[in-house]
Amino acid sequence: MFWVNLTAYCLMLAVAYTAAWTDVRTGKVFNRLTYPAILLGMVFWSVVAITTGSTERLADCGIALLAAAIPYTVIVLMGALGGGDLKLMVALAALSASWPLVLATSVYALLFAAIFALILIIRHGLLKQTLLRLLTGQFGKRDVQSDRYPTVPFAVAIAAGATLAGAEFLLGWQSPWAAFGP
Repeated sequence: MFWVNLTAYCLMLAVAYTAAWTDVRTGKVFNRLTYPAILLGMVFWSVVAITTGSTERLADCGIALLAAAIPYTVIVLMGALGGGDLKLMVALAALSASWPLVLATSVYALLFAAIFALILIIRHGLLKQTLLRLLTGQFGKRDVQSDRYPTVPFAVAIAAGATLAGAEFLLGWQSPWAAFGP
């Protein structure tokens, strides 16, 4: 089963890094990447189920899809992320067939995004202004169209998170947030 998981991990990283590259270059994660990746994940785990005679990972694929789709849909509806990020996480869920990996990827992605945001804030000379806005309760009330406020391409953070979470999964390491998973 190691080779099956390694193949899924490599497919997942190929999709994640392609999405990160397009997000940096264009600010978008394209449907022509995510939709085929979702389908590929479902077909991959269906083939694994047929060849091994066990539908456990196929069921895990469905659970992982829900684990990505439900919270990320809420986040997108709140306006905090774009739809491409949602579809990317669903694609990674379909390819990994592991809701603990989806959870770990999300936690790591948020940590990486915070680090990237801090680097951008410092690099653009906005640290003092950002701290003042945070202390005065004005944090989040900004003109998002302004070039002065850089944005973090979240697909990059997702790719970094998927790399770390997938490596943990393959090596059998347990992160605190995935310790209750399979």
